[in-house]
Amino acid sequence: PNFIRDNSISNYLEIINNRAKKHQKKNTKYEFLHLSGVLKNKGLDFAIRFILALNESEYFNSNKIIFYIKVVGCNKLDAFKIHPEIIPLINKLESKKLIRFYGPIYKEYELNEIFSTTHFNLLLSKSEAQPLSLIEAANFGCISIVNKTDFIEEMLLTIDGLSIDRDKLIEGLRKVINYFENIDKTYFSFT
Repeated sequence: PNFIRDNSISNYLEIINNRAKKHQKKNTKYEFLHLSGVLKNKGLDFAIRFILALNESEYFNSNKIIFYIKVVGCNKLDAFKIHPEIIPLINKLESKKLIRFYGPIYKEYELNEIFSTTHFNLLLSKSEAQPLSLIEAANFGCISIVNKTDFIEEMLLTIDGLSIDRDKLIEGLRKVINYFENIDKTYFSFT
């Protein structure tokens, strides 16, 4: 009887070790979406800095986690005109193929296709009256990361998401890292 029990424990440990090895070898990729116009208060500049900081984070690099951003609602030229200070950051993301500009999208099926391949929705506006993108993102199972505003934080009570202060990049990164540490714990769960 001890042999059977010991054998099953060693099998269980082998399964865990194999999962861990598989997870360590594989690059995990997450897609972020910034769906907004190019106005200064919409937070594209913060979104670009945020994605770059996530990719340069020691925590995510050591866990082989890579982040991409899809920008919908403005094209690269408009972004350069409104946010000339982030041109080098956009170029850095482009050199690593971590950013894609879609420009305005008018066909619902095209936007649905983008949402269906997105993990996180970035809504970093300084103010937002009716954030329909939160509802669209939730419909596709995306986790929203939003700027702290009263109305949007209230909406997060009913959908999956994180609230950050876009003026505090490091604090926002810590929240996302804490979120991913919890994902890692459930990744190895057998329940």
